Amino acid sequence: MGKSQSKMSPKELSDIASVTNFNESEIHDWYKGFMKDCPKGKMSKDQFVKMYQEFFPHGDASHFAVNIFRTFDDNKDGSIDFREFICALSVTSQGSVDDKLGWAFQIYDLDGNGSISMNEMREIIKTIYNTRPPKERLTPMGIQDRTEQTFKKLDTNNDGKISRSEFIRGAKTDSSLVQILT
Repeated sequence: MGKSQSKMSPKELSDIASVTNFNESEIHDWYKGFMKDCPKGKMSKDQFVKMYQEFFPHGDASHFAVNIFRTFDDNKDGSIDFREFICALSVTSQGSVDDKLGWAFQIYDLDGNGSISMNEMREIIKTIYNTRPPKERLTPMGIQDRTEQTFKKLDTNNDGKISRSEFIRGAKTDSSLVQILT
């Protein structure tokens, strides 16, 4: 079993190259690293959160990491396999602006219903600020203000929810929103 997972088949390699922005050599390199860190071929939510937390040593990234994990776990089986990992990595690192903003939309759409509510926006903004060192975090009132300002800019049809198209369109027209949202 370990031997069969130590190398990708040419078909798998070609398939992943066709759906990502990575070439076969890059995919192979990523695969070797993934398998080194995840010898069973899957990354658990706990492993992902631990890895993600290392990027934010002065803040608490655990809640934000859980939301990122949710977007990587495409088949919703509670783990990330290499294909899910490399496809999400391709979007986040080499995707178009629309692709990246579409992915960011998924982070904010906590319940997966295709729109972002004020509560979902507030929850993600709060988790983003919690990744920062304590001195750089917003107060609860600051989070509420930031949420309301951002929501108002994005909810262009004033229906109390932000659609994917509103999110992408709004973020592309306001560079300060791109920083907040991504």
